[in-house]
Amino acid sequence: MGLIDRVTLNTERSMGGAQSVASLTRRQAIGALISIAMAGPTFAIDAQPATTDPGIYFDSNGLLVQRDGDGGDTAQREGWAWFGIWLRTVNLKMSSPIVLPITFDATMNLLEDPRRPGQFRRHPSQPGFKSDPDAFSRDQIIPLVAAMGVWGDQARLKRSWAAKRPCHFVLTCVQGTQDILGPDLVNLYRRAWGEAPDANGDKALALGTADRLRQANANPEDVGDDLNLIVQLLMAKVRAPSTETELAITTYAKNRPVCAGCYLSHYRKAYPGDYRADEATMKSRIKTGIASGWKTDCPRVLGALRWYFRAESGGCSSLAELYEPIVKQWLS
Repeated sequence: MGLIDRVTLNTERSMGGAQSVASLTRRQAIGALISIAMAGPTFAIDAQPATTDPGIYFDSNGLLVQRDGDGGDTAQREGWAWFGIWLRTVNLKMSSPIVLPITFDATMNLLEDPRRPGQFRRHPSQPGFKSDPDAFSRDQIIPLVAAMGVWGDQARLKRSWAAKRPCHFVLTCVQGTQDILGPDLVNLYRRAWGEAPDANGDKALALGTADRLRQANANPEDVGDDLNLIVQLLMAKVRAPSTETELAITTYAKNRPVCAGCYLSHYRKAYPGDYRADEATMKSRIKTGIASGWKTDCPRVLGALRWYFRAESGGCSSLAELYEPIVKQWLS
């Protein structure tokens, strides 16, 4: 089976008894692969010079990694990508700007530890904590749960739920970790397998949203915790929204402070091809640009994603652009 046949062209999945098919055509998939190939190396094993921005990097397994090949956040990135692809292709009926080299099932088979069903690794083969299920985290599981839910991977989702463990004397944690399975994450599971969410879980999500805004107001470029909050809010939007989650979505979209990522189109024009700048340099340049008249060029939430996945950090900038119409639809 060739690469084109192994991507998400025929990703028919069962969701709540209905059948949904990703709307990528063969021509779109070929075009996406060609554009990636022309932009830079498709598979990144060693560090690549930060002189271009191919937009996305894969390892030899076909899994998402950083520019230098690091897979410490591979599970999170895969869940993020597959959830976004479903939202675009199935919910919004739009083609995806990225085509992943292997199918969703193949991806999940690599991430789930065959020796410990229902438990995942950050990366299936990279050494140390990255391939240790006990070094997994709540941040890694959140987008995977959402992706399993929308792509109909119910058996694996139930195995993941069954893998939770007692911890901290009276609490429950994610698989063998010390990360607490809070009520908001319990609700994410419920929505993923089509069960009505619990009101207390949605209140916890609303409180988490307020806390994220508090932290972001103190430091707008602190964007790391925005990603999984976005996943939880979007899952609540498309699966059993409540008064609490709708208010949280509106509050977050309108009040997430503007960050440096909201000016990146101006920055790219002013500093074309310069992907080596560190964060302090970029922020200083953007501050100067704002003083000279730069205006924000995207919604606040999309700006946070663009900053997080910017090429200068070694990230896959295409993963931010994947969510552009999704953010504009629900988080603007």
